[in-house]
Amino acid sequence: MVRDVIRKENVKRYVHVPVKPKNSASNFVSQNLPMAAMFLKNKALSWACLFIAVQTYLNEPYIKDPSDDSSSGIFKILFAFVALGTSYLDLVFPTMGGFMGPNAAATATEAATEAAVSAAATASA
Repeated sequence: MVRDVIRKENVKRYVHVPVKPKNSASNFVSQNLPMAAMFLKNKALSWACLFIAVQTYLNEPYIKDPSDDSSSGIFKILFAFVALGTSYLDLVFPTMGGFMGPNAAATATEAATEAAVSAAATASA
């Protein structure tokens, strides 16, 4: 009663062609994000780059192109750990206030005053 609607001569066989792996964005992020985390000493950014590095390492067998000459996944994880350690470096070596300490302005004023007094004394002698 129902006719066969599919004609055999119009049927084409499916041939799967895999897509070339594109991991350039992942390589860029996992290579440069730890440097940004180190310069900014940002803890959240360094944790994020560690997780991205671990994810890149776990996906490497699936998306790695044989002609790709980027650094290995272990190196990216090591670099992320260095960034993490750098961001927590202030816990090991705490700073007191700013660059020169809490009384940097007063100390600088006293040093300038002493230098001026000693220069005046040497000039008058």
